Amino acid sequence: MAPARFKGGRRSPNVGVAQVHKTYSETFNAQILALQLDQEDPIVSAANERKRIMTMFADRESVKEDSRAARIFKNFPTELHEKIVKFLPHDRDVASYMLICKSSGSAICDFVWRMRFEEKYDLPRLPTGSSKPDTRSLAIQYRCRQLVLSQYTTFNVNRIGGRIDDKVRLALIRKQQNCLDLLKDLLIESNACVVEENGIRKVSGQNIDVIRNMVSYVGEGSHVDILDAVLCTSHRYHKYDDIGSTYCSDTLVFVIQLALTPLSLDPSFATQPVAHFDLSQSQVYATAKTQPVFVGKYKQYINALWLLNCVNHFKFHLKTRGDGLLSQEYYDLEPHLRPQFWTGLLKSGTRVLKRHWKGAHSFVNLLDLDAIRNDRGRLRDIYQDDGDDALNDFVLVFDEQNFPSKKWPEDWDHELCSNPYSHPPTQTGTHIGSARSSPRKRRRIEEEEITKPESMSFYGTAGDINGNGTAFMYGQIHSLPEQHGIPGFQRIVMKRFGFINDMISPDRCYNYEGCVFPGGTIMAGRWWTAGSDPTRDSTYSGPFLWWSCEDSVEEDLPAPADDIIELARLFMG
Repeated sequence: MAPARFKGGRRSPNVGVAQVHKTYSETFNAQILALQLDQEDPIVSAANERKRIMTMFADRESVKEDSRAARIFKNFPTELHEKIVKFLPHDRDVASYMLICKSSGSAICDFVWRMRFEEKYDLPRLPTGSSKPDTRSLAIQYRCRQLVLSQYTTFNVNRIGGRIDDKVRLALIRKQQNCLDLLKDLLIESNACVVEENGIRKVSGQNIDVIRNMVSYVGEGSHVDILDAVLCTSHRYHKYDDIGSTYCSDTLVFVIQLALTPLSLDPSFATQPVAHFDLSQSQVYATAKTQPVFVGKYKQYINALWLLNCVNHFKFHLKTRGDGLLSQEYYDLEPHLRPQFWTGLLKSGTRVLKRHWKGAHSFVNLLDLDAIRNDRGRLRDIYQDDGDDALNDFVLVFDEQNFPSKKWPEDWDHELCSNPYSHPPTQTGTHIGSARSSPRKRRRIEEEEITKPESMSFYGTAGDINGNGTAFMYGQIHSLPEQHGIPGFQRIVMKRFGFINDMISPDRCYNYEGCVFPGGTIMAGRWWTAGSDPTRDSTYSGPFLWWSCEDSVEEDLPAPADDIIELARLFMG
């Protein structure tokens, strides 16, 4: 919607209406200017607006006597005006309706804007002690959001380059921040559910629909290129060893883009060519020393930039027809088997993951891996990835009775650092925050104490790499603090055992460390050969991306649960 374009509504032949339209337009433009300059609350009191309009209409009505129809309309009760307004499709129509007469102007109160809020958005979370949303607050939120949605914003700084001056650049930065704040609120307050349209199941909700409209090229309002601008939002993080930790304030855009991964991987959205694939490739094959998945004394901050590079890497292989290793199989999937948004509200704390998953792994041969790490991204060559040319199926089972979290093998704990709160990792060689963080800032992060979260263990199965039978998997998961105020991030570690002739094959055993995105429907991270140090240049490693996917495999485990649990007990001692 475009509430700033209020002029253009139905004109009355009476004298003075054009002046009223002009005055209201000027008021609204002043609100937009205030929003851009962050000087004051952009919403002018509705009571003041009505008072101004009534004064103008009082002058007009003294000039010409109303017709019988006009007198009847003016005597409509407020409730009838409110019902009429429900049928007006645009905010500018509501604003024009306000200008018809005193009665219609008085009827357009906070309650009307609240109704429009409830029609378009999911209700926000209630403050502690509140039983219902505040009408005035919802009215203000609605009009603020509509202002932001009507503004042109671009996140692709490479596209505009030096064609803008400093004043315009500052205005653009403010608009970007307004857009990020809006997207953040929409994600946190999203309360979607699964619906069925034309026999296809999909996740749908009011906030999700608003976001889809924002990032698509159809619909009302201004298009926001935040999905197509992945890795194009800043020149600051274009080096091989740059770390975009969520401790840094300028990484909010990375976190928002991560949360929007379901749309980024949707074939109908983010259809522009994948940008900076060479940079993403060099980063995802970097060691855990150069590019850790998590930073901080307790691994409490995600390396949002590395995770975004990981998603961007697989976005190329999943969505780029012809060149993408997995594109044919990905496009052949039923829509409900591709990445989806979460249902319900985002919640903090350690959460059980869904049972069925699909995923992809990527790797290069040892010579190319050595070249990538030694070039350190300077040559920007593109190397030949491999991904088995297939998407794997995974089953994860949370069974505290038969596989209790407190029985997690100690050797696995040390190898995977599954409990960083009991055994804080050594951050040698890694930059906390970004590569430009000051020693004082890094020291502040290292000294920070946070509440130890609950850990949960699980076991499961996976289609073995290269299709060599079923592998057994074991893992632990624990929650992370809010990242830029967004809850729901979790850290996950896993052990994977492959077999040859019913015997464990060391060549088919791998470790995993990854981040579960908000809502628990997508995870991304790093795999490496078991028994190796992921920080060493000689360790074979690469990225992975999984997404939850009901009905992707049979309900039962491909292998007996007793066999999977029995193998774990051998390591428990």
